[in-house]
Amino acid sequence: MRRTAALARSGILAEELISRSIKLELRTKQDWDAHREAMRLAESDQVLEWAAGTLPAEDAGEKRKPGRPSTTKSLMDMFSPAVTHPDVLRQKIGEYLTRKHTQTDIARLKIALDELRYLVVPTNIKPFRDALQAEYGSDIRIVHERGIQEAYSRLTEPLLIGSAVSSRGGEALIIREIKDFLSQ
Repeated sequence: MRRTAALARSGILAEELISRSIKLELRTKQDWDAHREAMRLAESDQVLEWAAGTLPAEDAGEKRKPGRPSTTKSLMDMFSPAVTHPDVLRQKIGEYLTRKHTQTDIARLKIALDELRYLVVPTNIKPFRDALQAEYGSDIRIVHERGIQEAYSRLTEPLLIGSAVSSRGGEALIIREIKDFLSQ
């Protein structure tokens, strides 16, 4: 009870201090707003960008929506410079997805593309799935990203012996076949 009362008093005291400093013209409202923004950034993961002055203008002072920012990258934009024939790779991915399009199949496809270094790093599951949907959604039903994320996590989580599921046994064979198909 005492602690709550003390915290309430300190909050009231801080507000009183701020309003007094503004009235006495020691600081302006803009000074306090800048101070609050600096304190918010100091506690965030953007403190280095802010200190270096490279914080994007959209992040400086604007309220952000909850959740991850949306990405509208096309599949072709996700290809790394290692891909010499992007149209051929896009066609092969389409062929693969017409035959195999479960959540595990799409997770295996992403692992194979990552291992071949055909995707720019880092490419998360949601933007990858959205790019597949935009590219092939009219012909192929692409499953929801949550299922793909779960399958990807299951395939890439380390086993007790230290290697991932995707690098052992049957999964390793399937992913190797996908890599061979994509790199032909």
